[in-house]
Amino acid sequence: MNEEIGRGVEDPIFGEPWDVEPEANYGVLIGGMATYDEELMAMAYKVAADGLVEQALRSKDRSWEVVPPILFLYRHTVELYLKWVVQPVKRDHSLLELVEQASDIAKRRVGKSFPNWVKARLLEFARYDPGGTTFRYADSRQPLPSEEHWIHLDHLRQVIEVLTTGLAKLARLE
Repeated sequence: MNEEIGRGVEDPIFGEPWDVEPEANYGVLIGGMATYDEELMAMAYKVAADGLVEQALRSKDRSWEVVPPILFLYRHTVELYLKWVVQPVKRDHSLLELVEQASDIAKRRVGKSFPNWVKARLLEFARYDPGGTTFRYADSRQPLPSEEHWIHLDHLRQVIEVLTTGLAKLARLE
């Protein structure tokens, strides 16, 4: 079906590594030595969201089409970075406890808890998407608020960059 890559829809998506031509540059290896740790997994969601922001900024009049995935991916990015710092026993999607615990960890590791603006930005995701489903499903139990809000996508990307850089530094101080 797809002559360019030599695969048809009948072929498995998760194929054997030795079944790939050496010059193939249209796929990726996962599993085995290509395993994601907490940092790489969190970073992967951020990279995906950053790419969608770039696409949205280029398409301007159609940027609304990728907003739910952008917000879902950034929210999940924040959650994964917080979990990397906190190492919680309870694995749910609530950010409230994670933000407080991460701030306490910051106080122990670097001598001061999160600044108010850091908590405020992290807790925005908890307010608009408390269970991690608002931006994932149209029929979420936690729908978007009825009032409208403007999201400046480049600002969102910059804030996430600063937050994740700080959280990564904190996580590495274990």
